Amino acid sequence: MNRYIFMRTLKKAFLVGARTVGRYFTRSSFLPSPVPILSIECTNFCNSKCVYCANSNMQTPRQHLDMEKYKKAIDEFVAMGGVDINFNSCIGEPLLDPTLVEKIKYLRKYPQLKFEGFFTTLQWLHKFNLGEFFEMGNAAITISTSLSGKEKYCEFFGEDLYEQALKNILTLIEENKKRANPLKILFMIVPTNEPIDAVVKHPDFYLVDSLTDKAATRGLKAFVDDWFGKVNLPSYMRKRPIYFRAFAPCAIMLKRLVVFSNGKIGICPSRDYEQKLVLGDISRDSLKDAWNSEPLNKLRNDWRKKNIIPDICLHCGRYEVAQRK
Repeated sequence: MNRYIFMRTLKKAFLVGARTVGRYFTRSSFLPSPVPILSIECTNFCNSKCVYCANSNMQTPRQHLDMEKYKKAIDEFVAMGGVDINFNSCIGEPLLDPTLVEKIKYLRKYPQLKFEGFFTTLQWLHKFNLGEFFEMGNAAITISTSLSGKEKYCEFFGEDLYEQALKNILTLIEENKKRANPLKILFMIVPTNEPIDAVVKHPDFYLVDSLTDKAATRGLKAFVDDWFGKVNLPSYMRKRPIYFRAFAPCAIMLKRLVVFSNGKIGICPSRDYEQKLVLGDISRDSLKDAWNSEPLNKLRNDWRKKNIIPDICLHCGRYEVAQRK
């Protein structure tokens, strides 16, 4: 394992351990936020067939989030005092949503909103007017990619789109620089079956890394998730550790809500791709009622007081440690 990744992993393990001990003695660690962070699943369409993703296993029908449902969610979020919002989804490529720009523009109606951005392969950036794309302001665009050449990219993403994705990455970096870098460009460099030293020495990786102040290096991934056993990971991939969670509700349950592309209101934007933890439907229910609902409070309290953990949370690699307040 590359020394940088080893030290980063060791530091994270230490911090998780320290937080795990501290939070048990701090009652406020498990109190929900007055207002959640809102994730919007603009779409659950995705053309990629990543080897560590449950995309091919998903049974939920594919669709884009209807604009009227989206606007209702945003209006209600603002009314309840919401600030932080993102377009991150369990499964889905935001750039495949034909109304993505329109959705971003609607956020400008409310100056108090802070748009956090979204994850993307950036394979389809060339289909957008970049002037409109940059209207999202000071958001973070996290690019999931491989920078080890066409063959490795195809092996991982199941799509022969390496040159297109790389060109879009370089275009985004260049256009962002022209505009004084309003976007925060981050990377999630997916693991391949080659040594890390070989990855970082590839000309494309070196080029992107040099243009982004080592953002590609910081984005190197050591571990991946198997979606609670739903995905058979290749042998060269390291499964993310399953952290201790007894009597300690996941922080996501305490601070986030998600509106899925079908309008369902859910708890987890990270791994609940089959929508097991649903609180309502934005068409008829309000975000405020969902956030303060008895079913959600029961889930939190059952986990904290009785160690009754939802099935999809038991072995989830995306478990987040609650922070002391």
